[in-house]
Amino acid sequence: MFSALYYRRVAVAAALAGTLALTPVTPAIAQTLYVTSLNTGAVDKVSAGGVVTPFVGSLGEPEGLAFDSAGNLYVASYTADAVFKVTPVGSVSKFASGLTNPSGLAFDSAGNLYVANATYIDRVTPGGAVSTFATGFDALAGLAFDSSGNLYAADEGADSIAKITSSGTKSTFATGFTNPFEITFGPAGNLYVANISSDGPIDEITPGGVVTTFFSNPSYPEGLAFDSSGNLYYSDEVFGQIAKVTNGTATTFAGGISDPSFLAFQPTASAGTALEPGSLALAASAFAPIVAAVRRHRAR
Repeated sequence: MFSALYYRRVAVAAALAGTLALTPVTPAIAQTLYVTSLNTGAVDKVSAGGVVTPFVGSLGEPEGLAFDSAGNLYVASYTADAVFKVTPVGSVSKFASGLTNPSGLAFDSAGNLYVANATYIDRVTPGGAVSTFATGFDALAGLAFDSSGNLYAADEGADSIAKITSSGTKSTFATGFTNPFEITFGPAGNLYVANISSDGPIDEITPGGVVTTFFSNPSYPEGLAFDSSGNLYYSDEVFGQIAKVTNGTATTFAGGISDPSFLAFQPTASAGTALEPGSLALAASAFAPIVAAVRRHRAR
C-alpha cells in the first residue's frame, strides 16, 4: 500500500500543477480585412500584405459586414432584403430575411445581430428570429456598439449619429456631418465617422459627443475599420482602393476593388489553453516525488 506521505505528495503536486502548468496563451496572428464590393456583388478578402482575393459572390448589393464569436461572417444584402451567413470556408446561407434595404450590422455581447434597415433597426437572435429594436430614422447606414452596450447608428439622411441604449431609448449623440456612413470605435473608445463627400473628412467623437476632424480630404470614404495595432483603414469609393492611416498619414493599402464599401477585420484567433515556457518543467519537478515514491513502492 502507498504511505500517507505519498498521498500528501500527490495532493500537493496536483495543486501545483493545476495552478502553474496551464496558462492561456494567445499568439500574434495577422488579421485579414474583408470588404464588400457593390458593383460585383462580392465580398473580397485582403491579406495583411494588401493582396485582394475573392471570397464569396452573388450577394446582390452587399453592404454591412460583421463577425460573430465563432468566426462566421454576416453580410447585409441591400437588394435581397436579407442577411447572409458565410462560414470561414465560404459556405453561404440565408440567416435573416424580410428586411428593408439592410446596410450596417453589429453584434451585441449576447450574440444578437442588429441590422440597420432603411428607417429602423432590427434585432436578430442567434436563431434567426427578427424583431424591431428602434424606429424613427431618416436613412440608416453604419452601426457600432460601445463597451457599455449602447448602440450607435449613422443616420445618413439626417447627417447625425444616434445613440440607442440597451432598452431601446434613442437620443441624438452628434450632428453636423455630411452623409455619415460607416462608424467604428477606436482603441481609446472614441467613435469614428466616415463622411461621404468629395472632401468628406473622417471625424472623431469623444464619449461626451465632442466632434473633431481626424483625417481630412480622404475622397468619398465609406467603410472604416481598425486593426489590432490601432491603424485605421478606410475604403475609397472613387479610386477603388483601401487606404491605411497611421499617425495621421494615409497610404494605399490595397487597390483594384470595384466600388468598395463596408470593411471588417476578422477577429484574431486564440490558441486557447497552453503551457507557458517553464511551466512544464515546474510541473515535472512537482511530480518528481510521486514518481520516486512509486518506484520505491514497486521495489519492495
